[in-house]
Amino acid sequence: MRNLQEFITGATSFIGNVVLPMLFAVALLFFVWNAFKFFILEADNKDAKDKARQMAIYGIGAFVLLVSIWGIVNMIIGGLGLDQNSYVQPDYFNNSGRQSR
Repeated sequence: MRNLQEFITGATSFIGNVVLPMLFAVALLFFVWNAFKFFILEADNKDAKDKARQMAIYGIGAFVLLVSIWGIVNMIIGGLGLDQNSYVQPDYFNNSGRQSR
């Protein structure tokens, strides 16, 4: 059971910390490139401009999809109690969070 928990924790951490930021970067570059094509490169060609606009809309859709996946991954991590973050607690606070005197 512990190995499965470690696998799930590692997989979700990898997805959340490596894969999704990389996909966000690709989606951003895709959107910026098509916006550049829409406004500058293909400004005089209506058909190419329409295609660039459609591709930019797909880039925005990719952002929405990635944010959804990011939220789902974080819900899985939090819901299953797999969040392994340890928070630093200063020694002038006791365990209840109140200041010790």
